Amino acid sequence: MALAQGDFLLLTAGKAHEVLRDPNCTATPLDQLPVEPVSEVYETLSFGGGGETTQLMYGVMRPDHAASSILMALLPDQLHISRWSQSSTAWLQGTMQFIADEAQEQRPGGEMVITRLADVLVIEAIRTWLNTRGGAESGCVGAVRDPQIGRELVQIHQCPDKDWSVHSLAQVAGMSRSAFSAKFTNLIDMSVKRYLTMWRMHLARDHLLRTTQPISAIAAELGYSSEPTFHRAFKRVFGIPPGAVRRHADRQEMDAN
Repeated sequence: MALAQGDFLLLTAGKAHEVLRDPNCTATPLDQLPVEPVSEVYETLSFGGGGETTQLMYGVMRPDHAASSILMALLPDQLHISRWSQSSTAWLQGTMQFIADEAQEQRPGGEMVITRLADVLVIEAIRTWLNTRGGAESGCVGAVRDPQIGRELVQIHQCPDKDWSVHSLAQVAGMSRSAFSAKFTNLIDMSVKRYLTMWRMHLARDHLLRTTQPISAIAAELGYSSEPTFHRAFKRVFGIPPGAVRRHADRQEMDAN
């Protein structure tokens, strides 16, 4: 892929890649290049010489919201936003220039500013993709944009603990039970009940990794009056019981300390 001045590229799958001046060059592994730490999070790198100077901003993101796995599964392996794209010119160039200025001047609070602006870049890149025809027709994206199914998805996401049924969700969407069920399955490629369970279990996993809440409390918070029922649902989605996720999180915290 040829990148021009001012372009933005988001590699969503984290695949190995090379950045080359031209296709005939040989890449030098990143760990063999001289790096100058700026802080615990940021560093600068200078390499080569003799040709025209190219400046790149490079970063790594880790999506950790409960909805991240659903969203990332929808995205293509790479999102390429061109500076000449009419919908992206203003925000893309302005944000990238701001980040470049902060990185170069290293002013107080610069790390926080760069981090927040990098978040904006990623969010806006995904929004730009969502607003394209290809993105809008893809699974959950198309469902979110649908005036009926989208309204129901908002309710599920905001109130996962509610005792939802296909009938009650169809009422929210303003449709008959059968029409709603068929349209939802066609757009999402899974049944309403399966999607609701999946959303609840991703939220549960997020709680297990981020908090010290008892598993019983997490189950109750997500609308499960029976802890064994919650355990079975969790294992169906992730293949392991919730306790195993909690133990893994505890081990990671101990290793970090």
